[in-house]
Amino acid sequence: MITDCRIRVGAEQAGKRADLVVADTFPGSSRSLIRMAFANDWIRVNGRRCAPSHSLAAGDVIEVERLYEVSDRRIIPRKDLPLQVLYEDDWLIAVDKPAGWPVHPVRVGESHTLA
Repeated sequence: MITDCRIRVGAEQAGKRADLVVADTFPGSSRSLIRMAFANDWIRVNGRRCAPSHSLAAGDVIEVERLYEVSDRRIIPRKDLPLQVLYEDDWLIAVDKPAGWPVHPVRVGESHTLA
């Protein structure tokens, strides 16, 4: 995860969209994660909230409070959850999981899931 960064817009970046400059600067992120950061007000230009399509000017400062990277989306299996395997073959596994526990994370960083 990228936190608390500033990008000063140069003459070569003037006129470009804010989301494209962020994507070029942080290639480990994705367009959808960048859109999410703009929507959550984690990315601002000159201290102000703006749309991802905001056209930048030379000298603007892009402030990145928080930006997830694709590697943050990796699912790390939980080893502390005791599971009873009910059935397993080459293509399928059935386990007895706690009621109410989702199987897959819905949001980046979510940890109370089976996966």
